[in-house]
Amino acid sequence: MIRVIAPGLAAITISSYPGSPAAARSNVISGEQSLTPADLVPSPVFKLGMPIEELETLLARDFKDWERSETTRSLNNRKDPKLPAYAKARYLQRIHITRLDQQQGFRRTYSLTLNSPLSGSRLYSVVYNVEALRPFNDLGSLSAVV
Repeated sequence: MIRVIAPGLAAITISSYPGSPAAARSNVISGEQSLTPADLVPSPVFKLGMPIEELETLLARDFKDWERSETTRSLNNRKDPKLPAYAKARYLQRIHITRLDQQQGFRRTYSLTLNSPLSGSRLYSVVYNVEALRPFNDLGSLSAVV
């Protein structure tokens, strides 16, 4: 496993797919288009502290063909029956977007975590994963956390 840390921004981990030729000199995938390092790094469009409105606009514009799922959470997780209804309201905590690239042989996933609406629903965590889908793909997997 190789770990690279970009100055103050991200930790990137690359590990080999079991049985893959991790030491291969070529990054050509079975005669298909070759991968470049730019294909594997996270998109620079996500900025920590970005408000939810700006994030939704960005996702609609640049990631509209990606599969999306969401995770919600209660503002207050206590089971106290005396809590008012607004304290039990759910908010959007995490957005997962995924794109499967069969031609290149990998899947890209972003997990975008937001803080609570009480703090402004701002982006505070970006996790980017790239996963090889085929054993002959020497990519392995990559994960970057901001």
